[in-house]
Amino acid sequence: MKKYYQILGLTESATEADIKRNYRRLAFEYHPDRNPSASAQEKFILIQEAYEIVTGKKKIPQQRVGDYSSRRTRQDESWEDKVKKARAKYEENKRHQEQVIANYFVRLRSGWRWYLLRISAVLGIVIATSMVLDLFLPNHVTTERVVRYSKEVYSSVGSAQISLIETSKNEKLWVQTQNYGLYRNNNTVQIQRSWIFHSPLNVLSNQKNIQYIIPVHFTFFWGWMGCVPLFLLPCFVWFYKKNNPLFVIAYHASLFMISACLFYLLFTEDRWFHLITLGFV
Repeated sequence: MKKYYQILGLTESATEADIKRNYRRLAFEYHPDRNPSASAQEKFILIQEAYEIVTGKKKIPQQRVGDYSSRRTRQDESWEDKVKKARAKYEENKRHQEQVIANYFVRLRSGWRWYLLRISAVLGIVIATSMVLDLFLPNHVTTERVVRYSKEVYSSVGSAQISLIETSKNEKLWVQTQNYGLYRNNNTVQIQRSWIFHSPLNVLSNQKNIQYIIPVHFTFFWGWMGCVPLFLLPCFVWFYKKNNPLFVIAYHASLFMISACLFYLLFTEDRWFHLITLGFV
């Protein structure tokens, strides 16, 4: 058995995927239509025979008396017949593999998974469009109090220093670190929120004649540049529909990752309600 693995350039510990991959590569290289030399044809037959044996489609042939050349030229099966048979087997395997791949893509684009992906595509378009609109629409401003703040400082994107505050509405916000006296002297603040999703953008602290604008980090709206392209990925998959690895990767990413993110974001912090009311409530 070892020599048949060696013909395919493999060891006996090779997986089924390794066997198929090496077989396709070698058969394509030595196929009579591509390489008409006698040595290539002989190699092609050996490759075909080795593949059938290591995959269990054919038993190991029993050794017979007489040398190989005499058996090769037996009248009942000429060398040309062997080449034809090997070629036919190769084409049959090739068609089978193509059919398996075609059926796989048909399954991907049918059933409940494809239905869920289409829902995610529509939802992704709606949420991504709303996030972009939030960049240009006016802000809501709510008045609240800072009831608790942390003096521990952490690093954010762009080397910004941030700390945690809690408002009178039990909302915890990561804000860019400022003088803690702002909250101690006057803990009443105004919070700027995006129009549609009411996502906090800035905390406004008025101290005497000065208004401090404190950016809020790590919010739904804060990461819009990364979220918008990701949320549009299911839509890309819906219309792309090509039988290639890019479709498979984008399909599974959309179905199992992006869909989960979309539904999580929609049904947390009343975003679904803000969306259907267009941000007015």
